[in-house]
Amino acid sequence: MIGSLLRSLAWLLAAFLLYGAVLLLDLYWNVLNWRPRWDGVAAALLFGAALALGLILWLGRRGPDALTRSVSFVISVLLLAVALYALPPEPVSEGVTGREAPSPGWYRGGRVFLFSVPLISWLFNGSRRRRSCPPQGQV
Repeated sequence: MIGSLLRSLAWLLAAFLLYGAVLLLDLYWNVLNWRPRWDGVAAALLFGAALALGLILWLGRRGPDALTRSVSFVISVLLLAVALYALPPEPVSEGVTGREAPSPGWYRGGRVFLFSVPLISWLFNGSRRRRSCPPQGQV
């Protein structure tokens, strides 16, 4: 029981790390206008996102109990929902806080891809477990 609670907490922390890294990168590159800067800050944020994805993929292989599977599924769906919510282009407007152009589609699509990896991993690991385990009552 303690192990499943710790794995669930690790899932939550990894999801917050992923969300935080992508949110900070979005603020750094895209707060008022699309202006990507390839420097140390961007590299650190991208490394943080990659680290979080690696941790999520590693945790996905180690959560066979129902509590961890349930928590990880909810976290994965919420991450994907946030990414899909932010997928449409930002509105272009005039004025002090107006945008000249929305962020490019590859950037918005990349966010959706990053946030869909946990759910894809969850689905893949679940199907792999079903194939490797014999049905109940058969040995």
